[in-house]
Amino acid sequence: MTIKTGGIQIMRNRQKQRENRKMRREESLDMRNDAGYFDLTAFCAVARIREMNKQRDKPINVRPSK
Repeated sequence: MTIKTGGIQIMRNRQKQRENRKMRREESLDMRNDAGYFDLTAFCAVARIREMNKQRDKPINVRPSK
């Protein structure tokens, strides 16, 4: 394996990690309350953050704090 192929492999791994992080973040934002009803407040907040992220250079973290 040459250095060039190693670089490509590293780039692919990083891309995969980004995709996995994004997927986990979206899964953690379950917008249903305990009764199973859709929580419109959470939906509006996430939609607003995503809209702001489109306008910013550095995105705001969407995942809720623990």
